[in-house]
Amino acid sequence: MEEELPEEVDIAVVGTGLAASIYACEYAKKGSTVLHVDSEREYGGDHRGYSLEELKSHRMVTSFYLAENGESVFKGEKIELSPFLFHTDSLFAEKIMANSVDRHIVLQSIDSVGVIQKDRDSFECISVPCSGEDVCGYDEGERAKLEFLLEVKDIEPETESFEDFIDSFRFTEKTKNIVVYGMCLFSCEEAYREASTAEGLHRLYLFGGSIGRGSKTPFVYSLYGAADISRGFCRRCAVYGGTYVLGQGVKFYGNKLLFGEAIVTAHKTFREKEAEEEVHTVILCYEEPSDRGSRLVFVPLDTFQGQKSVVTLTAITVNGVYLHYIQTKHTDESSELLDKMERVVSFDSHARLVLRAETLRSPWWPPL
Repeated sequence: MEEELPEEVDIAVVGTGLAASIYACEYAKKGSTVLHVDSEREYGGDHRGYSLEELKSHRMVTSFYLAENGESVFKGEKIELSPFLFHTDSLFAEKIMANSVDRHIVLQSIDSVGVIQKDRDSFECISVPCSGEDVCGYDEGERAKLEFLLEVKDIEPETESFEDFIDSFRFTEKTKNIVVYGMCLFSCEEAYREASTAEGLHRLYLFGGSIGRGSKTPFVYSLYGAADISRGFCRRCAVYGGTYVLGQGVKFYGNKLLFGEAIVTAHKTFREKEAEEEVHTVILCYEEPSDRGSRLVFVPLDTFQGQKSVVTLTAITVNGVYLHYIQTKHTDESSELLDKMERVVSFDSHARLVLRAETLRSPWWPPL
């Protein structure tokens, strides 16, 4: 391995997470000499998958339950602690296509998106419109407003606050929650209230622009996990002439990288940053996929001082195993919220695996 390392490179990229892998691939494609290194033997960085044995002792997993004979269900498959979904019309999707990474991965569509609404003493899951046909299900007034928001991209709003902009449409509370949480993907009411109109419209454009692009909804995910996407970018980096090294520690001395006794000089270095946002997660794994397909549900819940914090329920099939992810940003009340949601989602006693984790990785919601 040391004999294969170049003596000098234009750029050294450290880590094989999504950002680092794209960075390495893009530079190699432009003709730069790239050395891509990771001390881990697995791709993916924060989004790598873990075996059952690794999850049992993972420092971020706070509780772990495996049913009798549960190992037989997973057949060696690895599980992400946080699923990664992205818009079909996002810059991320564009990078995948532009670098032919789609040749190396299998993308799956999220089949349905919903927002939980409370109606007096009961709860109802309202479908988020993901097609023109879905929008037609609204009454004439609401339909015209939604079509305007999803199709017009040259709006010149008169207000700087996205909250004021949305209020100007006078949506019903039900439709407003669909727009704010189901389309714009705001993680809590505070984030929505602090957002500028430019940010909110960008989120809407991503959602609207991703409709009708070969997926049932605007969202897709990698069947074999986000780490498979990282692996795809690493492979394309190699095709473009880059060199990558896994499972070997590296030390830095200024612009020099030391691999054992081998020394490589790098004119520029990129190191992937760790996510700083703490997320609480519950994962429930089932042997049989649901007939309802993969789905994404947002649950805006009143928490601290009347603010809404959003719990997301993501159900996806990963190589024959059905996974329910229940996630929310870390707050003083988040553990209690997940307790309640776990009882709601655990509709039977057939879960083969139940685990809780507190991570510093970004939530699954797509990079904006």
